[in-house]
Amino acid sequence: MPCYDSRSIEDTDRKSKQNKWLSSALCAILNELERRDICEIVLAEASRNGLIGLVDFWAHHKQDDVSRLAKELHKYSKDEQAVLKKLLNTP
Repeated sequence: MPCYDSRSIEDTDRKSKQNKWLSSALCAILNELERRDICEIVLAEASRNGLIGLVDFWAHHKQDDVSRLAKELHKYSKDEQAVLKKLLNTP
């Protein structure tokens, strides 16, 4: 099956959506691995076997999430932030 070479806008949009989906999927999987305390081992092995920097990807992705969410949180007043924190800490 031939790969798309992004010559058209449609291809670029499709690739962009696919990249966002893949990044989100990988994030969900890696979060599950972290909950099971096996993420570091799996990432190190996958990086070594796949010759790709997954450890670096994950570190940067997590930092990007923190930065993005911090910007969102600052849109709310201190009182609203307190309510959000209570909601998030409620089991």
